[in-house]
Amino acid sequence: AQQNNLGVWACEEKTQECSYVGSKNSNKYYPPDCKYALRILPENKVCYSSEDQVKDLERTTGCTYN
Repeated sequence: AQQNNLGVWACEEKTQECSYVGSKNSNKYYPPDCKYALRILPENKVCYSSEDQVKDLERTTGCTYN
């Protein structure tokens, strides 16, 4: 997977620039290094750069927020 840039290796650069990530198919958001965020398929991943962008979304449990 790493050699083919699949899974979490495909997402690494995208999540580093995001304060939060979510799926286009969900109303939840996560810190970019959260185990749940890493499971979102790259084609479904949405990057949020500020708290204002996630104010109407559901904060998830089980991950650490800064």
